[in-house]
Amino acid sequence: IETEMLEDQRYVVKVSCRGGTRAAARAAQAIESLGFEITHSAVERIGEQEVLNTAFIK
Repeated sequence: IETEMLEDQRYVVKVSCRGGTRAAARAAQAIESLGFEITHSAVERIGEQEVLNTAFIK
């Protein structure tokens, strides 16, 4: 997990996980369950069974 503060209380959160797109969807649900608003997200396959979920939150 990597995080970076952008501006105006906005952050980018990068979560790499194994398990394909289902795991990425679960990671996004976990972020939302903490009360954060996801303004944009993207999923990128970085390996055969590994994905990178990048979410911009506020």
